[in-house]
Amino acid sequence: LAAFFGGMLVSLFTKHGGVGVSPDSIYYLSAADSLKAGHGYYQFDDTPFIMFPLFFPTSIALIETIFQQAYFQLAPYVNAILFGCTIFLSGCMLEQTNHTKWLKWVVLLMIALSPSLLEVYSMLWSETWYVLEVILFIWFIKKYFEIPTLQNVCYVAMVAAIAAETRLIGVSVIATGGLLLILNHELELRKKIGHFLLFGFIACIPFILNLTRNYYLTQTLTGIRQKG
Repeated sequence: LAAFFGGMLVSLFTKHGGVGVSPDSIYYLSAADSLKAGHGYYQFDDTPFIMFPLFFPTSIALIETIFQQAYFQLAPYVNAILFGCTIFLSGCMLEQTNHTKWLKWVVLLMIALSPSLLEVYSMLWSETWYVLEVILFIWFIKKYFEIPTLQNVCYVAMVAAIAAETRLIGVSVIATGGLLLILNHELELRKKIGHFLLFGFIACIPFILNLTRNYYLTQTLTGIRQKG
């Protein structure tokens, strides 16, 4: 119910003027259009798309191809579904922490009514996917600690890889996963190192390939940026 309520709020906020667009959104949309046209990842000024990772424009192009409609029109529905999934998974995680039912409802309503999250899910931003990916990462890393198998390591690594390919800050998800695996005191050292190396390989390869492509095209890893 909370997930449905959150999704309806996103739909309500985007009903009049559609999904919000910022300069970043234009980069994503133009890269998706270029990909659909068969030209690869290029932005509106015909320069390589390197300022951001490739997952979000790829998702946009895939969704537009499946539904044969502009993502700008589909985004309110996609964002509502993503926000609903975020709330639903949060509720599933809360149920496993032995909290009382009323406290779970309070937390879920706080998530659904969060001004910050409602702003994010009312915009055409990659954060709409990234927030859900972080929740999934927490879910799968918990499953791994319950059952530390190679299969669960792969699940954690794939989510971390997608997070890093959604937003550059996703490298922190990879770093967190690696740190948690190497600090797991319940595994013998040999098995722990094996899991750590497998996780690192799967999680890092897409990101490394992306940076390699960027450097090959522009001699910079993520473009020329303002100094922080």
